Amino acid sequence: MIKRMRPGYYWGIMALIGCIITGNAYFKTQAEPEAVASSGVEEKSGKSQNAQLYVGMAKVPPQKVAQLFPEAKQKPLLLMFHSKFCYDCKRMKPVIEKALPKHPGLVFKSYDILEDKKRFAPVFNAFKPVTVPILVFITPEGAIRQVLYNYQSPQTVEAEILATLKSTTTKKSKVEPVSKK
Repeated sequence: MIKRMRPGYYWGIMALIGCIITGNAYFKTQAEPEAVASSGVEEKSGKSQNAQLYVGMAKVPPQKVAQLFPEAKQKPLLLMFHSKFCYDCKRMKPVIEKALPKHPGLVFKSYDILEDKKRFAPVFNAFKPVTVPILVFITPEGAIRQVLYNYQSPQTVEAEILATLKSTTTKKSKVEPVSKK
């Protein structure tokens, strides 16, 4: 008897195969600390912390993020790439909807990888999302702080939103006193 796979797993497997074929997949391990440190991105996917497979999107420099999202200048930004056919995306929607009203300072943008690809071509050309769902947490400076793949618990999403907001408040500019002559 053949077991029926969940739709999210099927699309995940197909995305993985597509990434490997196109060369967008790569491994980062603890043996490559300079690659991890130079990326400026903390990413979580699955349970393994030693070897993580990053297949979801391209790295985008802060200057490009500022160009793509001028309305989010000096504000933290949360991007969600999803699909209406994705089981995990459907499960993530209420988690995000519940977390957003608690944080009015956070700018949220949601993109359907099937329906919005032509309308928001610059965003898709920059991030190149391959798998869904993807949550991208971006600081006000435009740096990608965190990337989460697949379904995430409400606690994880809330913690990442708070960490992104906290990273904005801890980096205050120095104000030098004006001397009178």
